[in-house]
Amino acid sequence: MIELANLIWNPIILVVLFFVCLTFHFKEKGIIFTSYLSSLKYLRECLQANGDYSTKQIIMNSLGAVMGLGNIIGVATAIIMGGAGAIFYMFISGMIVTSLKYAEIKCSVRFHGGSPKYIKDVFHSRLLSYIYTLILLFSSMIMGTAIVSKTTSDLLYITLNVPIIISSIALFLVIFISIMINYRKVMEYNEILVPYMIGLFSIVSIGLCIFKFPLFYNSLKFIISEALNINAFIYGNGYAMIRYGIARGFFSNEAGFGTSTMLHGHSKLTPHQEAMVGVHEVLIDTNFMCVLVGIILVMSNVYHENAVMYVLLAFHKLMPHIGIPFIVLMVLFFGVAAMLGWYVIGKECVMFLSKRKVFEILYLLIYAVCIISAGIFNLEYIFKYSDLCNAVLLWINVIVLFKIYK
Repeated sequence: MIELANLIWNPIILVVLFFVCLTFHFKEKGIIFTSYLSSLKYLRECLQANGDYSTKQIIMNSLGAVMGLGNIIGVATAIIMGGAGAIFYMFISGMIVTSLKYAEIKCSVRFHGGSPKYIKDVFHSRLLSYIYTLILLFSSMIMGTAIVSKTTSDLLYITLNVPIIISSIALFLVIFISIMINYRKVMEYNEILVPYMIGLFSIVSIGLCIFKFPLFYNSLKFIISEALNINAFIYGNGYAMIRYGIARGFFSNEAGFGTSTMLHGHSKLTPHQEAMVGVHEVLIDTNFMCVLVGIILVMSNVYHENAVMYVLLAFHKLMPHIGIPFIVLMVLFFGVAAMLGWYVIGKECVMFLSKRKVFEILYLLIYAVCIISAGIFNLEYIFKYSDLCNAVLLWINVIVLFKIYK
């Protein structure tokens, strides 16, 4: 399983994916960049609107799902494996991958549904759309529960010595009770939680960079110099730096996987307007949050081969006494937001497969059980299953998008 996952996401595939993104930029004639400033106006207007499946609810639930713990732990892993220069390539790939996010959301609004809907309409294959939806549904239970629950429980065990099973049960109760209290309007939770979550993390992190500006400036120079250091490609880990930087830039926002289309397909905006909203998700998630975390980790000048310990040590050094409690709080926020966001995406998958309410209830029960059971699994294997699912989702989606844009 591990060997297969590594084969699917080898450097050659990442390079191909990089050029696929560039191709979509050319097909759209660079409209993402030329219309970016004008998109800020209606984005601001949309964030002030309320109602079920409003653009505000859609973007906050999409961000809640994709940000998760990859924005913290995943960035640390990229630096451990690829060095500080990986942050530079993470930023570049985040800019490039916006074309996939734009294309898939534009098509979801155009076909009035998520990626399974346009897969069915374009290929005239209900079977292929069902296969895709089932894999996406399975992914919601891996990325939305297993990875988040396991990582959060491990962090609480390391920092507070809370038994993993206790943490898992506590997360289960929070998510299950929250959904049951407001079953019909689960999206309202992330509509409230995500802005405060992003705001708190941003204020503290940016304040830290300002307070330690000389260290921030030197770290930024070091990241760029490492990324452009030709000797790293001749004698060092230059290729690992690019590989893990690009991979994190692609995976952190899940552009091309079709996940966020399950929500954006409900939008009342025009296809172009809603697609530009999706572009902002990528920029917030990868080019702002992930890069900001990466710079702070480099500023700390500490190192640990375990990503969780690396993050804890870094924030503890830069913010003595409050660094670790801050990270624990943020991980809890990010984790709850991710599980709620992925539940909504999974529920949309269930509704595409069947309108019968019994299947929604069954999905909720399975989803909740996965939160508890995640603690007993090996995190490495969970990630590899996730990688396999993501690969299948991505390439089915990309092939369909190419056919639509033909």
